[in-house]
Amino acid sequence: MAKLFAPSLEGFVDSESVLFSIDDFSNPSSNVIMYYTCQGEIPIEQAWKTFHERVMEVKDKNGDWMYKKLKHHIKTFMGYNFYESDENFDIRNHIRVYDYDDDLYIPSPCNEDDLRKVVGGLLTKSWKPNQSPWEVLLVYNYHSKSPAAGNNEDKKEM
Repeated sequence: MAKLFAPSLEGFVDSESVLFSIDDFSNPSSNVIMYYTCQGEIPIEQAWKTFHERVMEVKDKNGDWMYKKLKHHIKTFMGYNFYESDENFDIRNHIRVYDYDDDLYIPSPCNEDDLRKVVGGLLTKSWKPNQSPWEVLLVYNYHSKSPAAGNNEDKKEM
């Protein structure tokens, strides 16, 4: 029935993603958050290009896109959740420099404590309708104490 009345739908949400299809994306009860640091600053243009080449363009042995779901959002049709392509997909909507304000503000420079303070708010941050629900946020000017430095000076990281 979906193929007839909603041809843009591309199949049921599978068991790997069903947990994320329970919520209303405009008011989620939770998200998955990971953060890591790397030394130096990656220019945003380089982040877009590298992610596109190493993730978005990767195919499996059958020639199918490995991570095509990154270009999908979840749409409900007749009470069931389906994948639908984000026809206006733009990597710039998903990989960006951290710019949240108010309760999610991070000072510059920042440290691990600053990042931990905003994780709770990011866990319940709403997603834009009809856009795939994921993003990579680049936080510049991150400093941490590095025991390996010997003198415990701040080490610039991202």
